[in-house]
Amino acid sequence: MLSEKSGISTWYVQSIEAGVNFPSLPILAKIKTALECSWNRLFEDCDKP
Repeated sequence: MLSEKSGISTWYVQSIEAGVNFPSLPILAKIKTALECSWNRLFEDCDKP
């Protein structure tokens, strides 16, 4: 589970996914590390509605 791998609370991960909160750079870095992906992959398709 992403929250366990990243050390971020389940509530906060859900709020990011729902677009309620936008994570800080340190939180994004934790998510990137947990997902084992590049920065480009993390932000892929962000400009699409």
